[in-house]
Amino acid sequence: MDKKYWEKVARDYDGEIFDSLASDRNGTILGHLERIGKRVGKKGTACDFGCGVGKYLPALARNVGVVHATDLSDECVRQARAACGHLKNVTIHQGDLSVLTHTVGQVDFVLCTNVLIMPSEKMRAGILKRLAAAVKPGGSLLLLVPAMESALYAHARRAEWLQRSPKARVIASTTYTGVGGKDLFNGILGIGKVRTKHWLKEELVSVLGVKGFVVEAVDKAEYDWKTEFHTPPRWMRDPYPWDWIVVARRLP
Repeated sequence: MDKKYWEKVARDYDGEIFDSLASDRNGTILGHLERIGKRVGKKGTACDFGCGVGKYLPALARNVGVVHATDLSDECVRQARAACGHLKNVTIHQGDLSVLTHTVGQVDFVLCTNVLIMPSEKMRAGILKRLAAAVKPGGSLLLLVPAMESALYAHARRAEWLQRSPKARVIASTTYTGVGGKDLFNGILGIGKVRTKHWLKEELVSVLGVKGFVVEAVDKAEYDWKTEFHTPPRWMRDPYPWDWIVVARRLP
């Protein structure tokens, strides 16, 4: 993983990184997190794989007895520790999830939000391997990943907008670029200049099945159209763009 890139991004984390938890229109991510957290309970252990600056840690800490968190970036870890230092049941570690041998043992619940997004299949496979190793048999995994279907849908809505208003000045908040050939078939779209893995629903179910998980739910974290366009027209409403939320249980 590109540590230098993430150290640079971490300096302006809120300006550079989309806040999925705050932007989720219906609170669906938090709902799933809290349901799993309450099931795990105060005697259980959770880990946030790729915690960033710690946006999800307060919700985990409220529901689960012991919480570990890991991130690649030293700066993200520093900010997460500063923001969450008051959470006495949270410990934050630094490490590369694609090569890290998990050091806190198996846990009851792993949270992994917008981490499996790098274009390298080898890196994604490494992270998935470590995720699977970190979850106890019978334990839970909550994934959040970009949806390929949503990116294609946003492109279709843009075309519809131009059909309805040929003179409209369509300015994208999220610009998908560099699509073609091998990248497209592998679900890689450029968000601005950053090549980013997008996932199909069925692809997620299949990949997690190979890693020893059974998928219990696939849900949408819906976002406002302003995440795709600067000034979306009033008629552009439901269905909204989304990320995939996947809840899975590790098989015994």
